[in-house]
Amino acid sequence: MNDDKNYHQSNSKDSGKAPAAPANFSEETRILVINPEDLASKEPVKPKPSCLVLVYGEGDLGKRFEINTDHTTIGRSAACTICINDESVSRTHCLIDLLSDGSLAVRDNKSTNGTLINNNVVRGQQKLQDGDQLKLGGVIFKFITGQNIENDYYNEIYRLTTVDGLTQIYNKRYYVEALTREMSRARRYSRALTLIMFDIDFFKKINDTYGHLAGDYVLSRLAATISGVIRKEDIFARYGGEEFSIILPEIAIDNARFFAEKIRRVIEMTQFIYQDQSIAVTISLGIAAYDLVMNTPDDFIKDADMNLYTAKRSGRNCSVG
Repeated sequence: MNDDKNYHQSNSKDSGKAPAAPANFSEETRILVINPEDLASKEPVKPKPSCLVLVYGEGDLGKRFEINTDHTTIGRSAACTICINDESVSRTHCLIDLLSDGSLAVRDNKSTNGTLINNNVVRGQQKLQDGDQLKLGGVIFKFITGQNIENDYYNEIYRLTTVDGLTQIYNKRYYVEALTREMSRARRYSRALTLIMFDIDFFKKINDTYGHLAGDYVLSRLAATISGVIRKEDIFARYGGEEFSIILPEIAIDNARFFAEKIRRVIEMTQFIYQDQSIAVTISLGIAAYDLVMNTPDDFIKDADMNLYTAKRSGRNCSVG
C-alpha cells in the first residue's frame, strides 16, 4: 500500500509536466529544423549560349564553333569536337569543361605549344570570360558568351574586317582607308600629317632561331607596347608581316621624328621573353611628311618606305626622315 501511495503521490506531483531532461541534454539538440527547399531536387544551372570564333590562323576566319556539350575537345585530331588543321596545334590540344555553376573552364592537355588565355599560359583549369582570347599554338579564338551572342558574333565579324587577329591593332585594309581620309583632311584644312613606317630588325632570324610561335609572340607584344604610348587619334596598324605603320594627324615632321625615336627606345628597352628565353628586339623607322604632290596613299607610303630602307642600310635600330 505504501508503494502504491508513493506512486500515486509522485504521479500527481508530476501530472501535466514534461519529464525532466538529463543534466547534459541541451535545448539545441531538441530542435530539428527542416527547410522544405532542402528536400526539393535542385535543377542544374543552365549554361549561357557560348561559342568560339576563329580570329587568327589557318582556316576560315570568322568561323563559329558552338560549345554545347559538357566536355569539348579542341585539337588536330578528327576525333575532337573542334578540329583545327594546323601543325602548331596538338592532336588533342585542350579541353573545355562545363562547371556546376554553368560557366566554362579550359585546361591544357599536355600540348606541345601550350594553351593561353589573353597571352597568359593556362595552368590547371581556368574559367573563360566573355571576350577572352584563347590561343592554341598559332591559332587564336575569341570566346563569346551571353544572351546577346548573335549580336556579339556579328560585331566580331565586322571587327575582323578592320583589326589584325594576332596583334589586335588595325589591319592594312582599314589603314589604307584611314590614310586616304586623313590625306583628304590635311589637304582641305591645310593641316600637318606625318607617317611612320617601321619593321622589326632581323625578324627572319628570330623566327629561324626561336620558332614561328616566338615570332608571333614578338609581334603581339611589340604591338601592345606601342599601343600604350600612342595618342587616341593616332592610327596604328600592321601593314604586313613584321612591318607596321603609324598615321600621325596634325603632327609636324619635327615632332614625328621625336616620337619615332621615343618608340624606338621603348622597344629597345622592352623585355621580350618567350618560354624563358630572352629575345633581343629592335626596330628601324622611316618618317615622311604629307605633301600636296602626293595624290594617293601609295605615294605617301613610298616616301616613308624609302626612309625606312635608308635606316636599314645605315645599320638598323635607328630612324630616318
